Amino acid sequence: MLTRSLRSLRLHIVAGLAVLLTFTPQSHAQRRPAAPAQRGARPATEARQPAATKPKTASKAAAPANTANRPAPLDLRYITADFALAVVVHPQPVLALPLIQALPVELAQAVAQEQLGVDLSKLHEVIVLLSIDAAGEPQPAVIARFTAPVDQAAVEQHVRQLFAREGPEAPMAIVPEPNTVLVGRRRLLEKMFLAKGDADSPLLQRLRKIDAGAAAAAAAVVSPLRDELRHAIALLSPLPPAFDDVAGLPALVDFAQLSINVGEKTESAFVFECRDEKSAARLEALIGNTIKFASDMLDAQLAQIQARGAPATEQAPLLYARRMFRQTVDSVERQRAGNRLTLHGRGEMGAAPAMAAVAAGLMLPAVQSARQAAMRNQSVNNLKMIGIAFHNYHDVWGQFPTSTYDKDGKPLLSWRVHILPFIEQQALYQQFHLDEPWDSDHNKALIARLPNTYRNPTFVDAERTLYLAPIGPAAVFPGGKEDGNAVGQAVVFRKDNAVVAWAQKVSMQNITDGTSNTIMVVEADPEEATVWTRPDDLPIDPEKPMAGLGGLQKTGFNALYCDGSVHFLKTTIAAETLRRLFNPRDGQPIPPDGE
Repeated sequence: MLTRSLRSLRLHIVAGLAVLLTFTPQSHAQRRPAAPAQRGARPATEARQPAATKPKTASKAAAPANTANRPAPLDLRYITADFALAVVVHPQPVLALPLIQALPVELAQAVAQEQLGVDLSKLHEVIVLLSIDAAGEPQPAVIARFTAPVDQAAVEQHVRQLFAREGPEAPMAIVPEPNTVLVGRRRLLEKMFLAKGDADSPLLQRLRKIDAGAAAAAAAVVSPLRDELRHAIALLSPLPPAFDDVAGLPALVDFAQLSINVGEKTESAFVFECRDEKSAARLEALIGNTIKFASDMLDAQLAQIQARGAPATEQAPLLYARRMFRQTVDSVERQRAGNRLTLHGRGEMGAAPAMAAVAAGLMLPAVQSARQAAMRNQSVNNLKMIGIAFHNYHDVWGQFPTSTYDKDGKPLLSWRVHILPFIEQQALYQQFHLDEPWDSDHNKALIARLPNTYRNPTFVDAERTLYLAPIGPAAVFPGGKEDGNAVGQAVVFRKDNAVVAWAQKVSMQNITDGTSNTIMVVEADPEEATVWTRPDDLPIDPEKPMAGLGGLQKTGFNALYCDGSVHFLKTTIAAETLRRLFNPRDGQPIPPDGE
């Protein structure tokens, strides 16, 4: 349990350090540009150039400035009332800092240009948004504004390459103005395109108060995100006793806001508005426990290596980490008044790193959960496309696709190759030599062209896939060559009137238990991943039907049924139920409760 807890804490620390490195300020920072003016009489197609303004130091987190010199408000066009979370970043003030200029910014610029098609020197503002749809699924979107017109065709191409996804749910990019790019799913972008920034919502009310000159700011209305937060926290269990109250964290906070200003002095504030005064006190105690736990852990690790006489070079990194941790924590002032808790910091060292680290640590579960939900959705979409391809193949050939064999029974190619024409990959299919095995000199060269449909978003591999068919006597598909007369009973591939390959016959008639009660393709465990062209699938052991399943999170797996539907099956499913779902003709009913 301790090991698992340390891994979780390590993840939070890494996230915090990543943000720290991004927003670490220095004294004597260069001046930052103000945000482009909000839409008024200016035509929508006119590129808005940010105007320079002097850096401004806020007086106090609890008393926001309201002077004539305050920069223009954020441009809220394209932000609808549906969003619950917004993160706003103005990169130029950060890139202008002497500390950042001392880093290899040219490399960052080159990578951004190559991978994203983004010129960092012309990137003025990035707004990352998140909403939760009616089905409870996260819907992210991005607004990027530049100081110069963008190449629309290049932007669209880079977005397609970045996400490597197809279909109606794949992220896409539109350029509503020469210097503005919107990224998100089509239906969400359609609503954003029509938004004029005059809608009203709790989030928009907060965003209208944000200083448009801040280097970074974030605002979140917690109520729509509570379910995702609870789910993310549940994945972290079990936690050390010091974090007993973490499970109740989503219920404590109604709203959270972060702002970071960089200038000659750096100011940062993280404001929580809780349900009541008691909730604010509990949140303050939880933050205190988190700081104490991290400090104690650093001390314990340092004492451990000192006790075994570790050399000074090994102790130095921990000594540095402890010193910086304490210095950052000491620079943060906690203020609690009623239901509001504010973490405020200011100074040349800047409490910005501490604020950013705390923000990352507290928001990481929600972001991670949203990311996992999006990946689950993509995997479901992949399986649905495979299911449609299976049925279309059955309409053409009178049977489901299986691995193919030569006339002597030697395996050639997987079913994944043979459904290529049914997933819009006809050109790739025509390049295969169907009478040669998957690893022949010719066919082997095509392995690198793994179709997106076979890419599981939780498993990054250029050649292997997790989408396998269950095989064996107790599954839909056989696991190998049956008998000599199978060639006459199955689909046959011919070349010059000679049989060059054949596939075993598995049709709807073989599934006597019903297509809605039988699994056809599974999302296997990464240890079972196979080269997508290889005729290799998942053998089903009736005694251990869960073997080879479970996915990266070990909580369950997606399964494509023979009727084309996709279901998520938890690892807690009864072995007998799973055994019956794999067997297409055992005549046994499926328990309605999965037990």
